[in-house]
Amino acid sequence: MATCARRCSQLQAYGSGSGSQPSSSGYPPSPMAPWQPRANIATTPPYNPWVLDRSATNHLTSDLSNFSMHQPYTGGEEVTIADGSGLPISHTGSALLPTPSRSLALKDIFYVPNVSENLISVYRMCNANKVSVEFFPVHYQVKDLSTGARLLK
Repeated sequence: MATCARRCSQLQAYGSGSGSQPSSSGYPPSPMAPWQPRANIATTPPYNPWVLDRSATNHLTSDLSNFSMHQPYTGGEEVTIADGSGLPISHTGSALLPTPSRSLALKDIFYVPNVSENLISVYRMCNANKVSVEFFPVHYQVKDLSTGARLLK
């Protein structure tokens, strides 16, 4: 603790101009602003996985980073949620959902900033990628229709 107190007072003296300030450029040092403690915090956004939804008519996300490509939405439609209210669509685009053997294309995704879950429309995903989804009590499987190979579990 004594080392920290000594170091902090040295840093305060350095920042206030009473200590010598090194210069790597060879030019005279420039005056610095008074020393103020600060913290930099590195955070990552919470992970919000995609959820398969058999009743969703469109893919929905509230995270623009889920898109591989997107553009502003110019239509006047809204997404109607379970309680009957409408949420505005801000952008539309596409993404690739990686699997061990091939990626699944998610086209015409709606970016809805206030939607609570990232939803995959089972109907749209199956039709666009020639796959089927089989639901079990505690998991699901996505299979390639032409080969029968399991793509996701």
